[in-house]
Amino acid sequence: MTQILILFPVIISYCLAEVWNIYVHTGNERFAGTDSNIYIRLFNAKDESTGEYQLTHSNWVPDSNDFPLRNLFEMGAHERFRIRTEDIGSVAKIH
Repeated sequence: MTQILILFPVIISYCLAEVWNIYVHTGNERFAGTDSNIYIRLFNAKDESTGEYQLTHSNWVPDSNDFPLRNLFEMGAHERFRIRTEDIGSVAKIH
């Protein structure tokens, strides 16, 4: 008996996706840092928005001199995150 396996590939389109670099600068004042979960949502001028994205170690882009597992959002920290969103055009506001 011969078996035939037919696979139907799932194609996920990235042609309409945008990659954003998000820069977060935490203040230098006492107690400026946080251990809370931080989320971001981008809006265009028509008030259309992306989904909500959590800024975590999984989308953090460390500098070459950063220790790989340091705490994020500490007092005085400068961090960059990279997220991929649906295309909404130019960003008018951030929440």
